[in-house]
Amino acid sequence: NEKNKVLLDTTYSVSKAILEGLTSSESLYTDKGSIKDNSYSTVSYNI
Repeated sequence: NEKNKVLLDTTYSVSKAILEGLTSSESLYTDKGSIKDNSYSTVSYNI
């Protein structure tokens, strides 16, 4: 269940990141923790 929670949280965060990133990517990175910053970096480059 913990894994599922993290997965859902990450999926939600990434979706939110993509939507917010279209308007302002800078505020996105300041909002989130460093662990998720790595996820965002990976996602950004993959897209």
